[in-house]
Amino acid sequence: MIRFWKRKQVAPGVTINISKGGLSTSIGTRGAHVTIGRGTRVTAGIPGSGVSVTKQVTRRRKRSHTTLAAALIGFGIGRAIIRRGR
Repeated sequence: MIRFWKRKQVAPGVTINISKGGLSTSIGTRGAHVTIGRGTRVTAGIPGSGVSVTKQVTRRRKRSHTTLAAALIGFGIGRAIIRRGR
């Protein structure tokens, strides 16, 4: 598997990460940081050793296509009912 990402430092201790999976922000220093993007992860490690531990704290819920379609259909029906009531 090949992974692609680009990291840009926007302030000391704050980086924007861009990858195929989306956009995220990391806050912290080498060895300890919090990443907020598709959920929140906390990472702690020993700089330069390659040893680190990552814990997923929260996850972003994905809205399924059927739920999105139902919401859009419901929105359209709701608008039609409101227009008829005028």
